[in-house]
Amino acid sequence: MSNNTKSGLHWFLFGSLWLTLTACSSTSHLFVKKTELDALDQCLATQKSQQEIFTQQQTKLEETINMLSESLEEQKKLAAIPPPPPPPVERPRPIVCPKLPPRPVQATNVNDTVFQDKQVVGEKEQVYLNDLGISMSARIDTGATTASMDARDIQTFERNGEEWVRFIVYHPTTREPIEVERKRVRRVHIVQSGAEEPERRPVVEMRITLGKITQNAEFTLADRSNLEQPMIIGRNVLRDVMLVDVSRSEIVPPVRPEKAPEPAPKPQDKPKTEEKPKAASEPQAKPQTQPEPKPEPQADQ
Repeated sequence: MSNNTKSGLHWFLFGSLWLTLTACSSTSHLFVKKTELDALDQCLATQKSQQEIFTQQQTKLEETINMLSESLEEQKKLAAIPPPPPPPVERPRPIVCPKLPPRPVQATNVNDTVFQDKQVVGEKEQVYLNDLGISMSARIDTGATTASMDARDIQTFERNGEEWVRFIVYHPTTREPIEVERKRVRRVHIVQSGAEEPERRPVVEMRITLGKITQNAEFTLADRSNLEQPMIIGRNVLRDVMLVDVSRSEIVPPVRPEKAPEPAPKPQDKPKTEEKPKAASEPQAKPQTQPEPKPEPQADQ
């Protein structure tokens, strides 16, 4: 090959290289623009930053999970430990009180029981009628104002300008009728259940003995044949002199007075028209089998 040919080839290669290098240095011929590359770089940097944040959060989450696992294991270990036995309970020792010596019991007679100068009576007692010489079973009733006794064939009459009452009392043992006359003290109005109008009953005074107490007491007269007890002792007899023990009955049997019956009233209190000597003394109990003349009964005033 000649020198000219070699020189021309060298210039050709040089020119081709120069064109090639010139084309690569020009930015207008790039496939991706620079602005897009900057945006991609910025996006890549943001993703890298977020990935670092996610990595940190995942690390903290793993640490939290490890802590929870350790805490769960500790709780399992504590639950596996058996509970300690309860402490022994000390029972209090029983208090033993020393026995007191028994109090000396004084022998007393129930029949003579008196508490602070008052006679103790039970729910039911035997009441002694001094003038009649008989004992009658009575119910002690603190709710009754006035005492009451069984009387039959009640009649009122006038004697010396005063009202008197004649009635029959039956002997509790022999059932013999005993006629009794007493001055009427007053009248009371008793309202019975189911009755439209009150019932008027006479009140008389009787001498009675109950235990150690002997007194004059007012009694309302009524037919008590359909009742269990022929007599009721009310507050007018009990007041200030007796105490009631409802848990007992007949604790004070009647004591018949040793002396004679009560003295008769004054002679001027009796009618002067009566012929028999017995009328000059207090009216006594008389059996109905031997009646004697009596003034005719008159209407109540």
